[in-house]
This record gives sequence, C-alpha cells and structure tokens, in this order.
Amino acid sequence: MTIMGIDAGEARIGVAMGDDLLRIASPWSIVPAHPEEKALSALKQMTRVERVEKIVIGVPRFPGRPEQQTNQEEKIRAWAERLRSVTDIPVVFVDETFSSQLAARWQQDRAQKGKRDDLAAVAILQSYFDALG
Repeated sequence: MTIMGIDAGEARIGVAMGDDLLRIASPWSIVPAHPEEKALSALKQMTRVERVEKIVIGVPRFPGRPEQQTNQEEKIRAWAERLRSVTDIPVVFVDETFSSQLAARWQQDRAQKGKRDDLAAVAILQSYFDALG
C-alpha cells in the first residue's frame, strides 16, 4: 500500500511517499500551507493520483514527556482532521521531534540548500516504517 508522510508546517507542508512493502520513504513535494483550502485540495489530488491508503503525520512531543501534548500538536491534529475529512484516508501520528534536525543534516551532507520540508516528511515516514519492525 502507498503511504503518504507529512510534515505539516505553518508556511509549508512537506510530503513524502513510500510503500509498506519496501518501507522506503522518498521526498515527494512541498506544498504552500496557505490558503488552507488550496493546500488540502493539492494533497487530496496527490492521494488520488498516487492511490494513497494511509497518511502519516508528524507531531512534536516534549522530550522526556511524550504523553504531554504540545500546542503545536493540537493544531496539527485539528488540521489532520480537516485533511482526513477531505480525503477519507486514515491518519496515523508519529513523533516528529527531531525530523527537522535530521532533514537539515541530510541536506548538509549533500551540500544542498533551500527548503527541507520534504526531507522532514521523509524522516517522519521512515520512522513510521522503521517502527513496523
């Protein structure tokens, strides 16, 4: 099954794609977060074209206190519900605490510059795949 990984940011939404059999996440796209209706429409279109059956979204957690919800997590969960309502695709949440730092390191290792939201989405989706065992 095709799975979409999302790094939902205030300005941009990083998107990654992967398959649950291969369990390898790949960078896919960066979508402007505003206007929200346009962003949700673009994501919905991607899910149709790629036949996505599950969406994995990263949520930030307090280090050492994973049970405590952050304000950002509340916002992301509310946004994810709006995405789920337009796509009708199940959503799973994973801890994204270090995804941006990992994406920055990958970018630096490759001597790349620019936005790294899609790489953060790769880190989120890959952590989901890795947790599958």
